Amino acid sequence: MSNQTQDLEERAGIQQQADTAAAAARTGIESNARKVEENKFNPGFLGEIQDPKVDTDKWDWITDELGPIFSGAHMVGRRSEHFEMQQELLNMVKSEELIAEMSPGSLLERHPNVLAVMQGAEGTADPDFVEPAKQGEKRIVRDAMTVATTRQALSVDAHGIDAFTTATTETRQVTNEEEERSSVLKKAKEVVR
Repeated sequence: MSNQTQDLEERAGIQQQADTAAAAARTGIESNARKVEENKFNPGFLGEIQDPKVDTDKWDWITDELGPIFSGAHMVGRRSEHFEMQQELLNMVKSEELIAEMSPGSLLERHPNVLAVMQGAEGTADPDFVEPAKQGEKRIVRDAMTVATTRQALSVDAHGIDAFTTATTETRQVTNEEEERSSVLKKAKEVVR
């Protein structure tokens, strides 16, 4: 009879350990499910991708100058297949117009005081005086417009929004699988101890 009692006690102990392990696994899965709900959408990811990152210490004026052309909405829209070519041509024209506005011509460049009078400034020391664009500034305008065109091209056939949702989903799935594995493993180790 004592053997039966010992067997029953052993079985009860084994069953209790199994129940504890199952409860720990359930707790880990529930914890991961809560984390998944909290992290369903990562607004930081989309915001980071939509930042054009064209401003630098030296060229901090370019985003202000070009304004809404760098809007993140251009990346997540849905445009026709001809939109990319259209924007490429329009952006080239816009960049050349901006460069022309920044470049008064060789005569006025050689005579900055005349340029100041043309701008309505009191002289070259006046804060309203705008110096002619230098070669580097012209290049940065063209480069910034190329960045804008590339960003706008993402809206052709909704490639941008497809890429964002795929990247977010894949990142979320891989992260959740890794968290689930580590959490269940950790809970199982705690039970075994």
